[in-house]
Amino acid sequence: MRRGYGEPAARPRHPRVGSPLATGTADVVGAAVAVAIAVATRWWYVPLAAGTVAAVVRSPRLGVAVAALAAAGVWRADAAWVALQPDALGPFSGWATVVGEPERVGGADRVVVVVDGERYEVWVRGRAHRQRVARWQAGDRVRVEGERRALAPGRRRRVAWQHVVGELDVAWFGDVAPGTPAAEASNRVRALIRRGAHALPADRAALARGLLIGDDRDEPPAMIDRFRAAGLSHLTAVSGQNVALLLAAAGPLLQRARPPTRWVATLALIGWFVVLTRAEPSVLRAGAMAEFSGNQRADRIVR
Repeated sequence: MRRGYGEPAARPRHPRVGSPLATGTADVVGAAVAVAIAVATRWWYVPLAAGTVAAVVRSPRLGVAVAALAAAGVWRADAAWVALQPDALGPFSGWATVVGEPERVGGADRVVVVVDGERYEVWVRGRAHRQRVARWQAGDRVRVEGERRALAPGRRRRVAWQHVVGELDVAWFGDVAPGTPAAEASNRVRALIRRGAHALPADRAALARGLLIGDDRDEPPAMIDRFRAAGLSHLTAVSGQNVALLLAAAGPLLQRARPPTRWVATLALIGWFVVLTRAEPSVLRAGAMAEFSGNQRADRIVR
């Protein structure tokens, strides 16, 4: 615009080396790297060394923060690995809670369920059983009877991110009961979105479900490959950008509220979206960043 009137165009401003913004960014990045290394190695002396270096190079306050965060991360990592050992194995008969919708893996369906407070994976084979399990939704309570078995070491590591402690070899499926009110409400909204997507062609309907609610089970592999080749693979499933889009859509209503009410409404909206998308990791990260940023972050997004 300025160039059209003969004025020099404004140059983009970047933080100079040594400026408070650049220094703060370097501190955050350095602290994140130190915490990540401490959690990955789980060596007790890494948090102490990282905190000492940060205190000497930068400030004692930063050193204490790095040491505390790294120590807490190491403790949580060890506790999480210990929790992957099942408390009980053997026969089980009772109610299991479905964690998420069935996942197609080859010629079988894989479902993660909660039994006595622990997560087990269930492999369902056979057309009749798979058709019955296909109707299960997250939060549903299912009457099952089977055998709880330990996982092989390699398999245990592959599913550790889902906190799965073993495999439930189900011999019999029984009644299905609805879950909590929050689970029922989210399932109704997801069903409404799925019905609305049926008006689109099959591949576009699958893409819409993946983008809106994270249900990417029916997306064709060829379509996913095309998105990956274009560098847009994040659009095939719900991601952190959906949180920003949600707040932008709700912006006209949020702007009408007072700051305290707006902040509470923003937190509630993000929390509901996390539940609706089955707490996808990318949505959890974006939601946590938006919530911890507080009202200023919400104001920037909605405006």
